[in-house]
Amino acid sequence: MFPDCYEQYGENLDNDQVAVLHGSVIHKEDETRINIRDIHRLDTYLPSIIKEITWILQPNESGEDFLSELREALNQNMGDCKIHIGFLIENQVLISELAGSLSIHLQGNVYKRLCKHPAILDTILKTEPIPEPKARRWARN
Repeated sequence: MFPDCYEQYGENLDNDQVAVLHGSVIHKEDETRINIRDIHRLDTYLPSIIKEITWILQPNESGEDFLSELREALNQNMGDCKIHIGFLIENQVLISELAGSLSIHLQGNVYKRLCKHPAILDTILKTEPIPEPKARRWARN
């Protein structure tokens, strides 16, 4: 890691904390090197890249309770992550979109809590694309 990268992002490196690293891997003869451009804490980075979430529910009485919990989470965490609701019916998932105004800032603790609900069968996350690595200015021809 370059000193300027560590100076800028080093605070995001904690023991036992998952981090997202952006950089490039360079293979050269018997050596492999990782050049890190930036570092982000996973818990604060994920909400910025998740653009849509689809909650797949079982169509039973616990689904209504989940929708109430989801509405409470929406009221407390308004954001720009679109929400879709899907129901498993006869081995097919039927998905409906919610109004665009019902978007959430999907923080890790909220996601974990909602995923543990007994009505949830699965989730589908749509993220923004991973940025292409920048071309090396010092590449050899």
